Amino acid sequence: MKKILLAWLLLLLLSVPSLAAEKELDGIFFPLPEGWQVAEEYKAGGGEHMILDNGDSSVLLSVSVAPDGGTSARDFVGVLAPVLGATDEPVEHEGQYGFAIRQEDQEGFCFLTQGGGRFLVLCVMGDMEQALPIVEGMRCPAAPALVIK
Repeated sequence: MKKILLAWLLLLLLSVPSLAAEKELDGIFFPLPEGWQVAEEYKAGGGEHMILDNGDSSVLLSVSVAPDGGTSARDFVGVLAPVLGATDEPVEHEGQYGFAIRQEDQEGFCFLTQGGGRFLVLCVMGDMEQALPIVEGMRCPAAPALVIK
């Protein structure tokens, strides 16, 4: 009977899906798919920053969250886009901005959103498809507007 009970418990444990790792940055939660890791994390300029790596550094995702200081997203993206190497004018969609970038020999895409008195800047260098589960799985209970749509 004990063997049957142990076998049943083992099967039950194996059938429960494993929880994905999750990383929190200033109240914003990011899922970390298998293979992804935090490559760097630091605080600077009143904000919090992290870089996520897909395991072989072929895709990097950079996230920065900082107080907006009363500046509008439109004004901030106008200053930020050229600094990050924008290749086109930022495009606005439902109050959020996106723009392609080029840094050295890599292309990427950046998003900017504002909510709860903060800016979120998220840039993906490399294959966007690999970063989609992280971007689409973001959540921010205290300021839902900070999630990229």
